[in-house]
Amino acid sequence: MINSKNLQNVMIKGTKDGLTLHLDDSSSFYDILRELEEKLSVSYQLQKDDPIIRVKVHTGNRKFSKSEEDKIIELIQNNNKLVVDRILSNVISLNEMNELLNVSEIKSSVGIVRSGQILEVPGDLLLIGDVNPGGVVKAAGNVFIIGTLKGSVHAGCNGDHKAVIAASQMDSAQISISDVKTTTAISVSEDPLNLHSAYLNDHKEIIFDRIAKLKK
Repeated sequence: MINSKNLQNVMIKGTKDGLTLHLDDSSSFYDILRELEEKLSVSYQLQKDDPIIRVKVHTGNRKFSKSEEDKIIELIQNNNKLVVDRILSNVISLNEMNELLNVSEIKSSVGIVRSGQILEVPGDLLLIGDVNPGGVVKAAGNVFIIGTLKGSVHAGCNGDHKAVIAASQMDSAQISISDVKTTTAISVSEDPLNLHSAYLNDHKEIIFDRIAKLKK
């Protein structure tokens, strides 16, 4: 039997959403498992009619392997009233880091997007060139075009409502931001105020405005 006064590897806190387990990131995996089993067996002997309790596990500045995570989940869920929602860590894997870099990086492209062509990037896009009618540009983030936009552009295509579109000129272009789209933007001949940017307002409506307004 472990002396409960010396149990410091696992901290369990109750929240309105269930339980949160904080695992000490300097402790050995064996000590964490042993203490977790002890604390759960002492404090959470739940009965058949008790409600399901959702559990979040925080591992701090440490990332367990898949097999280690599976052992933690199995140990917690041995009590059939405890269900693990997520295992959270301050550390991310190399693949996760690369995905974040792809999303946050501004991809640049030089050239004309012609009819039938599709240019798609996982983050922000800086295009130096025109988008011709029938050409399609898609970005998970913002789209900046140094040239004339005459085709179709979709910013925030993965659901980012804060994404913006800016171009040197917009000439009857098809504009989409997140899941909101408008059939055409104003044409050059109807644009004396140089409204070359688009964004969503608080009512999820696409607004055309001067590029200088985007900083607000």
